[in-house]
Amino acid sequence: MEEKNNEQKEKYIKNNDKIINILIISLLIIATCFLSYNVYNIILFENSHSINCEKDDTICCIGESSILYTTSTCPYCKQQKQLFGEELYNINYIDCDINNSDCQNISVVPTWKINEKYYQGVQDIKTLAELTNCR
Repeated sequence: MEEKNNEQKEKYIKNNDKIINILIISLLIIATCFLSYNVYNIILFENSHSINCEKDDTICCIGESSILYTTSTCPYCKQQKQLFGEELYNINYIDCDINNSDCQNISVVPTWKINEKYYQGVQDIKTLAELTNCR
């Protein structure tokens, strides 16, 4: 009788081990899919957004006429982006940490590319409007 109980316990333990292994593998697969999807979205959408200007304003014009090169760790880049506030989505910018191949000619960030010329450092909106002829 005791032998039968031991056999049942062993079977029960083996079944539980199988279930736990299946659960762990399933969780790993789900986590991998989730992370892959999020990384894909970050690379694809965060750094290649389209400018959607519904009204004729200076910020939209600047965004359509220039490219801002930044990195995620640069405090000056954050300062530059903050100048645009909620209108930042209208600025065409590239994060050089993620899109390094697009930043081969960039040695300092933030850098603005306007009419094939490069302007380093934080630029105020008035200066950008003048450089882009967006007055």
